[in-house]
Amino acid sequence: MGAVPQRTVILTGLGFGAGILLGLAFQLLGWGQDSLAVSYLLAPLITVYLNALKFIAIPVTFFSILVAVAAMADLKTLGRIGGLVLLLFSFTGFSAIGIGYGLFQLFRPADGFSLIQAEAYGNGDFAAPTLLETVTGLVPDNILAPFIQGNMLQIIFIALLLGLGLNLLGEKAGLLRRLANECYSLFLRLTALFISLAPLATFAAMARLVAVTGMATLLPLAKLLATVSCGMLCMLLLYSLMLLPARLNPLAFYR
Repeated sequence: MGAVPQRTVILTGLGFGAGILLGLAFQLLGWGQDSLAVSYLLAPLITVYLNALKFIAIPVTFFSILVAVAAMADLKTLGRIGGLVLLLFSFTGFSAIGIGYGLFQLFRPADGFSLIQAEAYGNGDFAAPTLLETVTGLVPDNILAPFIQGNMLQIIFIALLLGLGLNLLGEKAGLLRRLANECYSLFLRLTALFISLAPLATFAAMARLVAVTGMATLLPLAKLLATVSCGMLCMLLLYSLMLLPARLNPLAFYR
């Protein structure tokens, strides 16, 4: 699929600024949360775009792993790679949770954010699954449930298992292999399409935010964005450290 086009990045930045200006105009006109423009245009547009991103994440992950595993000829390599994929996904996932929680406690980006009510947080406690629960929860009892529930670890396990099955079938699975490859190409193309619409979604999101809450929300939002950006930098550093033992160039990975 390649990197996000520079044009899309620039347009997203312009959409961010234009959305703020439109939101201010709506404020001056008195068009808030209950106005037709916000309720029937901006809010649905944002919801549709976020749903599209959620929709595309699972099939892209599933078919990318399925295609990669099905293409491996050496079963020893397949077993090693499959175990490594699950290990790395678990490690990076738990690392992301730890980094996010730590930065949230350090910077408190939600303090003063008027849209977020205290009851939405509960008592702030959460119970992370134990290692044993993670391992025993890898195998689903229903092949459709992980896709409905968005359980990414189980989806990866299913992709690895089906890829192994295609490998064992050999030439008999030629049609299924081609179908998996075509599905992978299809969802990659859809991903590129959704990314190209990011400027429009950003424009709508900022316009709605400012129209409903005013400029006072932008300072806490900037703090939240700074916290998220800091977390991303921490994850990039973690990825760089993980690539060093394999003697891989981090810059190629980031591109």
